[in-house]
Amino acid sequence: MSNSTVVFSPSTLPNLEDAKKVGSLDPRLSRTDYFDGRLLTATDLIRDQTYVDERVLEVGRALGSGVVRGLAVELSDDKRYLRINPGLAITESGRVLEVTSEKPLEIDLYDRALLINLNSGRYRRFKRGLYAVTIQYAELGSDSAESYPADPTEKNEFQYDSFVEGSEVTLTPLSYPLPSDNELVSRASLAQHFLRNPGQPHEVSDQAISLGILAMNNDRPQWLDTHLLRRPMRPEHITAAWQLDINRHYLELLDTVMQQRTSRSQDGEFSAKQYFHLLPPAGVLPMASVDPSKSAQYYFPENYEVSISPVRYEDLSVIQSESMQLAPLNLDKGEAAEIIILAPMSNLDFMDNARRLGFSPEEEVIAKEGEVIPNYWLHATDLLQLRLAADSTAPTDNATKVWNDIWALIGKGNGMLHYVRRPARAAETQVSAVVLAHGFKIPDPDNSIEDQLVAIKVERDEAIENLANAGEDLQECKTELARAIQDLADAGSSGDEQSEKIAELEATISGLTNQVSTLTSQIDGFKLAAENAIEKLADCQVKLQECQNSQNNTDTGIITCLRDPICRKGILKYRGLKDPVLFDRANEILSKTAEMSPENSKIIWEILGDIPPTHDKLIWPTLEVAVNEGKLDPLRDIVAGSADLSQIEKKISEDTTLNLPVEVVEGWAGKGDLAVNVLLDGGGTAGTVSGLGDLQTVLDLRGTRDTTVRTEAASAIDVIKTSPKDMKSAENIIKNVSGSFDSVLWLSIEMASKTGSLQELETIMLNNADDPKLLAKSVVENSAVLGIDAGTADRWTSLAGGF
Repeated sequence: MSNSTVVFSPSTLPNLEDAKKVGSLDPRLSRTDYFDGRLLTATDLIRDQTYVDERVLEVGRALGSGVVRGLAVELSDDKRYLRINPGLAITESGRVLEVTSEKPLEIDLYDRALLINLNSGRYRRFKRGLYAVTIQYAELGSDSAESYPADPTEKNEFQYDSFVEGSEVTLTPLSYPLPSDNELVSRASLAQHFLRNPGQPHEVSDQAISLGILAMNNDRPQWLDTHLLRRPMRPEHITAAWQLDINRHYLELLDTVMQQRTSRSQDGEFSAKQYFHLLPPAGVLPMASVDPSKSAQYYFPENYEVSISPVRYEDLSVIQSESMQLAPLNLDKGEAAEIIILAPMSNLDFMDNARRLGFSPEEEVIAKEGEVIPNYWLHATDLLQLRLAADSTAPTDNATKVWNDIWALIGKGNGMLHYVRRPARAAETQVSAVVLAHGFKIPDPDNSIEDQLVAIKVERDEAIENLANAGEDLQECKTELARAIQDLADAGSSGDEQSEKIAELEATISGLTNQVSTLTSQIDGFKLAAENAIEKLADCQVKLQECQNSQNNTDTGIITCLRDPICRKGILKYRGLKDPVLFDRANEILSKTAEMSPENSKIIWEILGDIPPTHDKLIWPTLEVAVNEGKLDPLRDIVAGSADLSQIEKKISEDTTLNLPVEVVEGWAGKGDLAVNVLLDGGGTAGTVSGLGDLQTVLDLRGTRDTTVRTEAASAIDVIKTSPKDMKSAENIIKNVSGSFDSVLWLSIEMASKTGSLQELETIMLNNADDPKLLAKSVVENSAVLGIDAGTADRWTSLAGGF
């Protein structure tokens, strides 16, 4: 019987004569049969090596994969050196990898010669994106051995004497794009993608183990995250693995947030949603975000029911492990949750403060022998809880004094509190039913969303303006600093008469250096504020598409909304669907599926969440065919399984099983009349356009809603469309200038085109696009040459906040 053949043979045991023995033979687990007189070849010895290797890998796979100990990854302060500390890990294939050096492995990320040499010239620079920092199995031939060919006429071939096994560090490019240039925004966003995977990304070999993610931009490292991909060694399907991974990453990211806020002297309270999308079901939060004396908390969303309670140190770990089994907190979904903030203390302090709050030991819930009380430790603290709201509500005088004492007691720690998520109270105590029976009124949907949109846009524009002003101040400060340094160099050291001047210049340089540092920090803060405002704007727009029901049931709310003509048309309106024919077509699709197949309605809702309005002329015909042909599930799989919009376009255009019309397929492929010619520029405030043919979509993407401005834009296009040269100049201007200038930009384009000076306006704007204030100033200074009248020039001045 050959080693690779599986056969059935009767058992030779007398009591199993009629039985059939079913076996599974693995050729890799074959051993050489040794006997006297046998001729041994290299194949026989290699077979035994393979057998031992496979058995060792089996043991590794049985133990589980991940980092056993050590292997911490660090990025130097100047972001040049990547260091990996000694440690041990087991790969998904079962391979044990160990870094045994006494000192950390250090890689110079700026050493291009080393990069080229190690990769045989295939890579010369780092492209923008995300890279998995991994160690992987490696073997290296050592020394040489004599080789005696069987045929005397053959030449001796080089053969290694032995192979040395070890580990090597690699940077593996990941297909998922870098979400933002802002570190905190990117890391929080990536948590939703990578932490759902309990293992390694598909780009990483099963012979390697991931230790972190390195972000690269402009061929330089930007930041390192050590917990997005790193997994501790554990068996497969361990309970609460996802929650534990989220908690490790949350602690790392929260530490970065606190360091950044401290460096900017931002010591006050802040909202978790300002920096995070996901929170673990049990974790920590800053003390500054809770004020028990006012019964207020500022960290969790307003719709969360939050309370605070003292707890014994010895009970803390049990409570946390129990809550860690619950689902993580998704701050983007707006779902309600019940949170308890825990103030840990010793037994003596706990009983003392518990009595002062009116609690006696006799009131504790004690389990009978053998009885398991769900959430026993949380039930035991119910009588001590102080309810917290998102606003300030003063508690009783006695409670205020007690909680002030508790706050002083726990304030001696590291400035962090613990919190845990509680299961739904309705499932435990029927509290929800009692509350509703007593006349609790479900809040009406928010009717002031449009007002919020306007306010958030103002907030966004103010943040962008602050950013522009700070950039100008920084440039002026750097100029003064360079001038002072030059004056110091010119002063030299020619005697005592220069010493006083040199000391004065050195003091000036020191002060200017501090100003540069301060302005740089302010600019980072303004950038974060602008990005947060843009995110809030997107969240606010999403709210317009949601219909709230009495139990906050998202699926039921979707169906209810899609069955309501007003709600359905509101969704299409705020999606920016302008074409009346396509609007009616989309409305009919949503109405039909909501009545005939609610499940299909939910699938369509999910698909629309991932397809931007720029692709409406493609997605609605595609959805119509998918509904009629029963292809919604495959279409959803394509959309959900793609890393970005370009992959979605490619997969849909190549999938012949969807049975799409030829013109729709060509549109997804970027060809024909349905091809999309407007693209978003990675979350910026201005859209990057490859054409002005679909003007209404361009204006929607730039956030331009004012009807007067939209009329001015249409008028400008009518003037310039007869001149290809002017159309090209207008496209370049719109690509590079923020939509916050649209209230005066389109009018200026039209005036410049009429006087034949649009190319001069293009040059001015491209040269100053990165500095909005300087851009406006340059336009005003050249308004006479550009044909821009005095009234329009005054509007430029006013828009930029004066000069």
